[in-house]
Amino acid sequence: MTVLEAGTSQNGWPANSDPAAIDVASFPVPGTNPARSLRVRDGEVKAILIGLAARFNSTVEPIGPNSAGYVYRTIEGETVLSNHASGTAIDLNWDDHVRGSSGTFSAEQVAAIRRILGLCGDVVRWGGDYHSIVDEMHFEINVPPGSSSLATCAQAMGTTEAIEVSSSS
Repeated sequence: MTVLEAGTSQNGWPANSDPAAIDVASFPVPGTNPARSLRVRDGEVKAILIGLAARFNSTVEPIGPNSAGYVYRTIEGETVLSNHASGTAIDLNWDDHVRGSSGTFSAEQVAAIRRILGLCGDVVRWGGDYHSIVDEMHFEINVPPGSSSLATCAQAMGTTEAIEVSSSS
């Protein structure tokens, strides 16, 4: 019998070394070519992070193979579990946006990221806004489970019509 590690990630969500135990699965990102998928927590988190990734792909830059969601690990240099360990964070194009580097996006790309983030208020936090070590590839859920703002953000990010509108803007 395998002993599974469990706990809570930095943002207060249940984390587990077995992704199935916390409803993490691989979901396709609409509009990616070639097709890309990210492993994230199902439900509202899926709607938010996969919707964000689809908008990022269509309005910021194409999502490449160096992108991921769920990974059971601690935050680099710390002992607290990363939000990746709860399936509530994604890293997009880490080879182009290396942790600790700032200014890896153009002004137009940053404006597009801000428009995407504007759909969710404070529900999603971008690593480009970190005050210590900048992490421009990183996007994470920034509210605890059960937050009433999750449903509103999920609705805004999870609609195909919104993705199509944002990609044609």
